[in-house]
Amino acid sequence: MHRVLSMYITPVLRRLGVRGGAGMLALAVVAVAAQTAAGPAPASAAPRPAHAQPQVIHPGGRIHVGAARVVSFGTRAKAWQARHHQHTAPPRRTASRVTPFAANTTAFNGIGQGDCPLCMAEPVAVTSANGGQILEAISPDDLTGFVKVFGKDGTALCGGGMPLDEFLGVPRMDVRSVQLQYDAASDQFLVEAAAGTTAPKVLIASTTAHDACGTWHVSSLSVGDGPSFVRAGQDARAVLLSVDTSTGGTNVTDLAAVPKADLYAGTPLSVETFTIANNEPRPATAGSPAISTPASYFLGGEGRNQYVLYTMTGTGTPAPGLTSQPISGGAPIPPGNDSDNISAPAFDGSRVWFTQGVNTGNGFSVRYGYVNVVTDSMTEGQISAAAGVADAASIAASPNADGTVSVFLDWLTEPALGAVPVRDFVKSFIYPGSGPLPGSASSDQNVAIFDVANTSFASSAAMDPGTANGPCAVTAQPSGLTDGTWTTRVRRKCGLATPVAMPSVTGDTQAAAVSAVQAVGLTASVTDVTTEGGGCDATTTGTIFAQNPPPAAAVSFGAPVSLSLCDLTLVPEM
Repeated sequence: MHRVLSMYITPVLRRLGVRGGAGMLALAVVAVAAQTAAGPAPASAAPRPAHAQPQVIHPGGRIHVGAARVVSFGTRAKAWQARHHQHTAPPRRTASRVTPFAANTTAFNGIGQGDCPLCMAEPVAVTSANGGQILEAISPDDLTGFVKVFGKDGTALCGGGMPLDEFLGVPRMDVRSVQLQYDAASDQFLVEAAAGTTAPKVLIASTTAHDACGTWHVSSLSVGDGPSFVRAGQDARAVLLSVDTSTGGTNVTDLAAVPKADLYAGTPLSVETFTIANNEPRPATAGSPAISTPASYFLGGEGRNQYVLYTMTGTGTPAPGLTSQPISGGAPIPPGNDSDNISAPAFDGSRVWFTQGVNTGNGFSVRYGYVNVVTDSMTEGQISAAAGVADAASIAASPNADGTVSVFLDWLTEPALGAVPVRDFVKSFIYPGSGPLPGSASSDQNVAIFDVANTSFASSAAMDPGTANGPCAVTAQPSGLTDGTWTTRVRRKCGLATPVAMPSVTGDTQAAAVSAVQAVGLTASVTDVTTEGGGCDATTTGTIFAQNPPPAAAVSFGAPVSLSLCDLTLVPEM
């Protein structure tokens, strides 16, 4: 209940300019996994040595999964819409201010207050590669939730959406949390939820084929004495669960791996669980499409200067194993300042990527990075607003065939606590596999910027697998409209396709610069500057004095780049 209440009051407090306090969270429900309140590791705790042996955690119980019910999303959605006399309206499109090289960015309004008047604006979205469906849901937050399917152009599908309890077949307002996933290997959607007050349970719904509007299997799982919140990830073999529950009156977290083959078939099964202290571990999603690795991972802890990496082996088998390993890294957060729990992690085959909002004592900023599961070491970057507050971050990452990693970051900024305009930033970059991570001031990265009048601080990011125009991700954030209602903004942003390095052409003649740019597969756009200033003067006339992007920046093959030619007419001295 702590998590549910904190998610309910956080947007109110933040609009009043209140942050911090033990257990206070960023209102960020993210694709693939969500977050709950956690107790931070003491700031004064001494980090364990990197060579400390992992601790073995033994199974503590079993999850029993009953035979699945079969439901039709489209049939239930149309029936609910008819009962409530709702009609699907065409998508309302909104303009976005996009910086150069943020290629293939599209946006539309998703679920809004008109769909669900009792909902709070906390979106989570995932997308498919099967021809163009985006599944979005609104977190229940102790009120009610909503689920809806869109085409990638923003068109509402399946006859419209419906409340989560209607879809899952539980009593009204009985769903307590929701997570969405997409399994690109089998081309199937997944919905995980904690539901029930008198008989709490975890529900996992999965499409029986490749259409979110079609039929779904809904399986019911008995977890602990009363599951209150569920976080989910996946690997190639299993759905990974981290469930907040209680055992004998003590709040704990149960970790488990539910075989996908049984879920998709709708057959009953029983799997082992591992009970740990409630430090909010989040299951990592392994690639998109899912990659097959010997182990899967959960990352826990608020991360003041200590995280915990949980390694699960044998997922999808009758006898999985689990170990835990403390991971130290990052600048410690000063005592008395707050940090949010990490968002949904992503596993690229050797690194677990994560992000979180932190208060370093000089305001909130976004910390992100990865844990190397081979060396148990951490690499971090930090994003700070140019002025004000950066927060509510989410991350999506997936390995590329050439060994690099596509990374998408989504976060929001305020000029000051509770002030407007609030802006959403979606940043993508290709990580070569080693070296420092870029910060917010790095001009050689793709950053799309959107002005939003937000109603709560939340963001969601999920990879869009199988695209032909390079790696893409779908993000979702809440936003207020001018009529006083709220909507969600759903955006699909694609990053670099076949990236090449921008050559250094500053100081070259126009002909030489254009030739150098074309030689690496880029298109040059040259602007004549005939007014002195900004680097154009007598010493640079006749040459390129500015270029965008800067030298060595990664740019999509075939993309246009900007060159500025100093073209002054010099008057000889008399």
